[in-house]
Amino acid sequence: EAVDIRRMLANEQPAVYLPSLSKSLQNLAICLSEQEDPTSHNEALSRAKEAVSILRQLTEDQPVVYLPHLAVSLINLARYTSYQEDASSHNGALACLREAVCILGKLAVQQPAAYLPNLALSMNSLANCLLQQGDAALHTEALAWAREAVCIRRKLVIEQPANRLLDLARSLKTLAECLSVKESAESHCEAFECGKEAEALCATLSDERLMTPLSCQAISLNTLARYLLEQGDGSSYSDALSRTREALGIYCTLTKEPPAYLSFFALSIKHLGKRLLEQGKATLCDEALLCAKDAVALYRILVREQPAVHQPHLALLLNNLASHLLLQRDEISRGLALDCTREAVGVYRILAQQQPDEHHYSFAMSLNNLAKCLSEQGDVTPDGEAVAC
Repeated sequence: EAVDIRRMLANEQPAVYLPSLSKSLQNLAICLSEQEDPTSHNEALSRAKEAVSILRQLTEDQPVVYLPHLAVSLINLARYTSYQEDASSHNGALACLREAVCILGKLAVQQPAAYLPNLALSMNSLANCLLQQGDAALHTEALAWAREAVCIRRKLVIEQPANRLLDLARSLKTLAECLSVKESAESHCEAFECGKEAEALCATLSDERLMTPLSCQAISLNTLARYLLEQGDGSSYSDALSRTREALGIYCTLTKEPPAYLSFFALSIKHLGKRLLEQGKATLCDEALLCAKDAVALYRILVREQPAVHQPHLALLLNNLASHLLLQRDEISRGLALDCTREAVGVYRILAQQQPDEHHYSFAMSLNNLAKCLSEQGDVTPDGEAVAC
């Protein structure tokens, strides 16, 4: 009814009422899209197209005023278009999202605080849309957009952790999906890490007890560390290390209260160990090893509470600990590394039997790690087992 009234008014005074008609059309499209029948979805698409058409007309006269509204309308139009299953509709959704990213990218340069959130949204949507295409080149592009969306949303979480955590979790899930279609072990490992971080953020959001000012500070610090690490230069790396240490101190305090903080605490320790090792300094190897041991110890506690949820990550951390131990180059450390890899293989073997599609690749990589570890033991029996692996 609102659309009908405003359409009539816009016919008489377009300069005055076309903006209002566009808003009403978008609201109607949202309501229709929430219905479950195809007819409503088709009508939502039609209304959204009309809203975009009106906003293009308004943007020609007043670009500063209406370009932001056009970008948001394009994102919505892409979503409604993607409900259609034909190739033409998917291409149309891609075109809308590319245009939205282009518009919001320019606006965010001028006013980052105002437009970065929607820019990240458009990038994340574009990554998802590209991922649905069966083209390797488009999957590579999807990964690039997903990384950029995560980077922006990490920056936003630093400033407003309580308000932006859910957005970051969504982008991490998209990034995990983009990485999982790649064939490299490194990509699969990173995908798993992104998925676990997203789960930890969602778990924090779902429990009001965890959303305290202190926990938000810790999340903000840890997110800042990840953001700095992704910048890739030496000064950022050192700063990331100090921020992680600070977050770690807060997590130690929080862990004395609700056990739910253990997963966050363990992830923070694991990432700290990785950063210490990547510094390439021999003096930091021992501290990195301690981090790897602590992360495994914490995940053993989590596995006792929720084995189905945390066993995959425990296996990953066991392999990680084995890698740290092998760097020690002494016989005792090599033996401990062998124990870790054997335990990881045992965990992955069970998981691969239960969910082969999800865990067979990790099981294979774990066997490869065990073979490598066995080959470094230096006696006859392990060598034969290495060949079997």
